[in-house]
Amino acid sequence: MVSINRIKELREALNIGQKKMALDLHVTQPTVSNWELGYKVPSSKSAAKLADYFGVSIDYLLNRRAISNPTPAEKQPLLDPYSLAEKQLIKTFRKASKYAKKIAILVLETSDGTDADDTKIGQRLYPIDYYPDYPVSAGHGNFIDETQKEVLQLIKEPPRGACLVNRISGDSMEPKYKDGDKVFVSPDPAERGQIAICIYESEAYIKKIGDHELISLNPAYPPIKVTNPESFFCVGTVLGKCDQSYFENDV
Repeated sequence: MVSINRIKELREALNIGQKKMALDLHVTQPTVSNWELGYKVPSSKSAAKLADYFGVSIDYLLNRRAISNPTPAEKQPLLDPYSLAEKQLIKTFRKASKYAKKIAILVLETSDGTDADDTKIGQRLYPIDYYPDYPVSAGHGNFIDETQKEVLQLIKEPPRGACLVNRISGDSMEPKYKDGDKVFVSPDPAERGQIAICIYESEAYIKKIGDHELISLNPAYPPIKVTNPESFFCVGTVLGKCDQSYFENDV
């Protein structure tokens, strides 16, 4: 039996379901089914959209020519080298976060084009919570909101015990930690002499723990006296910088 058109063949070759295709083309699923079964012939406008979607000519799509092995030129649209499906992938990529884009690029660059490696990313990633919009203060204190967080995808394993990453704001912990640096944080309470992320009177700080005081490494900043212990809470111990070596590109 000669195929009425190649719509079903092309759809299945791209592993696209009828429902997804209908949504992409803004038609109903029965319409797609009727096209594929030959009960309805796509209008000239719909045929052009379908050809664009699959990246083939209208003649090839509607089986007007018996081409068993079409050449690349016969399968390409005359003006636009990208099908509608490819354009939608590009739009999705552009809307993605920097970290999602990084993962997608990594998968594509490490793939050899075969199905055998579809589940292999080629490089293990290490996700960790990150609070970019509510940085801890290396200065006079900032409020930290746990509802505002992202997930970083690190390309190497973080320090043992690290559960989150915080961004530093201010210069009171220089020269060890500078404004904008990211630090790994362990949930373990810090001991005297250790650097910690702590909350005192609803303000979040990165400071060295002293004797009833929070100490800055920059001598320009005086210690913050902890006169109300009930308002003090240690979020965790700072384990070190989350520097550029943990990322493939800038974040």
